[in-house]
Amino acid sequence: MSAFQERLEQAFRHPAKPQAEPHWSRAVLEDLASWITRESGGLVYGRIASTGVPEGTMLVWGPITRLGDTATLLVVSGHGDRAMRHGIGQRLMFSRDELERDILDLVASDAFKDTLNELRRRASEPTEGFLRSGDPHDRDPAQDVFVEVPPDHQQRLAEAFLHRDLPAEVGGIRVRLAGPSPIARGTYEERKDALRWLVAGGVVVKISPPMKADRGSVEFVGVVQRDD
Repeated sequence: MSAFQERLEQAFRHPAKPQAEPHWSRAVLEDLASWITRESGGLVYGRIASTGVPEGTMLVWGPITRLGDTATLLVVSGHGDRAMRHGIGQRLMFSRDELERDILDLVASDAFKDTLNELRRRASEPTEGFLRSGDPHDRDPAQDVFVEVPPDHQQRLAEAFLHRDLPAEVGGIRVRLAGPSPIARGTYEERKDALRWLVAGGVVVKISPPMKADRGSVEFVGVVQRDD
């Protein structure tokens, strides 16, 4: 049997299933997500998330320094030449231009601007986190060391998580020792030889020794981990 005959056999017995193209409403929400990131100077991020709505696309947004703290901005489902914006004041639209005009009205509203400014403000604050020795996902109030991550350092970690192939090394990470606290009673001096992880803002970072302590802060090279 020739190579072409083998391909004929494959096509006949196991035909490839056509992949459906994403609905045009998804591209509109992707454009909005990119614009939010650019408009906020990278402090606020938008991303497409899964949704239980059939043929739906959900856009969530939040401060870049707190990836686990997001809220739903829009849910849109699309079929053929139609798109439905779900939620309060849901609306059925019949063209991409109509959906774009609907989103322009949203972006021009005081509520949108106020929320964007609030997310910017939160992204400009230090992020609370923990230095840990055991499983990074298991809290241990007796052993965890409470820290605060400066916003520019947390942003670098978040951007590595979102945009780089993981695991990804990030150098010069600095955290401020902020404990002990009721939720993390460990101290750096007591735990420094056992500490292996930084967990902050929805990002897990494996610490590469050595850690350098100086005037209430600790600096190290970290490796941002996959979310699995």
